[in-house]
Amino acid sequence: KKNPKSAQKKGEIQKELIVTYEPMQRKEVEPPPLKGMIMIGQTESNNILQAYEGSTETSAAKNDLLLSVSYSFGITENSDISLSGFIKFDRHQNRSLASEEVLYRQFSSEYSHKKLLGMNFRSALGQTVISVKDANPSDPTKAGEFREDVTSLFLNALGKFNLGRSTVMSIKLQLDSQNKVKTDTEDGTLTQASIASKTRWEDFRFLASVDSQSTGFSEPTKNYQTNSINAGFTFSWSPWVFGLDFNNSNQNYKNPDLSTNLVVKNKKDEITLNSKYAFNLSNIFGLDLSQIKQSSNDALRTYSENQVLLQYLWLF
Repeated sequence: KKNPKSAQKKGEIQKELIVTYEPMQRKEVEPPPLKGMIMIGQTESNNILQAYEGSTETSAAKNDLLLSVSYSFGITENSDISLSGFIKFDRHQNRSLASEEVLYRQFSSEYSHKKLLGMNFRSALGQTVISVKDANPSDPTKAGEFREDVTSLFLNALGKFNLGRSTVMSIKLQLDSQNKVKTDTEDGTLTQASIASKTRWEDFRFLASVDSQSTGFSEPTKNYQTNSINAGFTFSWSPWVFGLDFNNSNQNYKNPDLSTNLVVKNKKDEITLNSKYAFNLSNIFGLDLSQIKQSSNDALRTYSENQVLLQYLWLF
């Protein structure tokens, strides 16, 4: 016969134990409202003027300076507006090439919204201005001041989707309204659509994209369709990042050229080996080696070029 007191003690010992664990909330650090980048670069090229095969190639070096600034302010918890701009220009060390120097300027306002219909959405409206120098036949080293060559207004929209934990896919559409300042031959529109994906595996990141661009200029012989495929990967080995990129583009003009009566078709292949060293979070050094080769049914547009690019980037 069981002892009731003994049964009571066992019941007291076998009480249910419930433990509640609440994980620590990880606070996200909000990015600063003002951020930017200064990039200083030097490019060495064995064919800096992209002279066609069989003609005299010019080996030369040029320096680049880029300044990019962006200021953002929040609207809601998931959306914000930012104002951004950049300016970039180059300077040839060989001053007889001064007329080849180009100045880029761009200003835009951007709206972004996280978790909109299951994606991160971004849209921008802005203006791009490209300026060039006029050659001075009497003294090539004294080219004129920069003058506006092309101005364009653009509107784009981009959506990013997460496919699993390690893959991101994006779709972008952009429309440009372009004005060629000196002539009206390239006034019109440029329409661009692209699809890209990024996948991370261990210390590797794989990138691939497909891009299509089509023009609608006032001069029919200037219209073209360009399709590009880009693929590459990067490997992180802190504080180093190494990468390999390959780009293939096919540019097909829609109408015959007036001077040659050819419907020009250009094919360009570019392969780039790159490396970057992060001295700290703000100072980055880079080295790129590029090989470019363009073939065409117009012999005057066929060329090859090798480039070495040294970069210093300061992020703030």
